[in-house]
Amino acid sequence: MKKMQKIIITAATVLFLSTPVYAQDNYGYCGDISGLAGIVMTKRQAGVSMKSMIEIVMNKKYGEGTDMMKSMVIDAYKRPRMHVRANADRIISEFENKWYMWCLKAMGEK
Repeated sequence: MKKMQKIIITAATVLFLSTPVYAQDNYGYCGDISGLAGIVMTKRQAGVSMKSMIEIVMNKKYGEGTDMMKSMVIDAYKRPRMHVRANADRIISEFENKWYMWCLKAMGEK
């Protein structure tokens, strides 16, 4: 959990430095991280290979956020792929919420 907090704080710092002043709050940053988590899990549920997802992360040049993105991909692929759409939607939502909650905790929100 400590490693994940460090990764989230690093990613939030990267987002903080690249986000306009008006949007610089913990909820906004964590919302961005949650959105990325939703994209990653959506791709996982669509059957995109883990290898492809890691290659995308490595080619996007996320800077200090690269480790967070790799962790997010690995975390997504620890979950099963759902073949029923309603189940896939549920697991995507749960994954987004998980990353949002971890981010808020890492940023000191209670």
